[in-house]
Amino acid sequence: TVHDPFAMRRAGRELLSLAFIDSRNRTLRWLSAFASVDVSAARAEFDPPLWLVGHVAWFQERAIARNVQRARGGKGQRTTTLASIEPRADAWFDPSVSSREQRWRDTDVSDAHLRDYLAATLDTTLELLDKAEETDEGLHLYRLALVCEDRVVEMLAALAHAAGVGGAALKELWPIWPSRVRREP
Repeated sequence: TVHDPFAMRRAGRELLSLAFIDSRNRTLRWLSAFASVDVSAARAEFDPPLWLVGHVAWFQERAIARNVQRARGGKGQRTTTLASIEPRADAWFDPSVSSREQRWRDTDVSDAHLRDYLAATLDTTLELLDKAEETDEGLHLYRLALVCEDRVVEMLAALAHAAGVGGAALKELWPIWPSRVRREP
């Protein structure tokens, strides 16, 4: 299931680290599941799965690794950011630079490249988390990034449902459906 956001509000570094790994594994399972599922019927309501998954890594990197004032928590969100490790990340995954229609058309990242970006951003996040101050302010952006990833997992489940995923594909997806989005087949 998706992490309890109320419990994560007070989570320390160790629990957050485990939750990040758990969330990323869940995100990667969804990415694999969508490789064989046609969700184009839900284009009007949802962003494409590759964009949603890439946005998770982009948000995590932008809020934490690229944010030189991350230790200030919510007060450090509106600062100048460092460059991404993926030169096209802002153009691909920043929701303020493209419409849903553009995301379906222009997100041309490959699955392997996206997986590399997901791994690199998680590694950096975990390294920085290990050194973060164990205060609400010091962990605020980490908690926020975890909530973002959990929300995307819920969106992926809703996308699968809206696209009418059924039969064998649904059975493959069923074990990883978040409990709050679970539907009867």
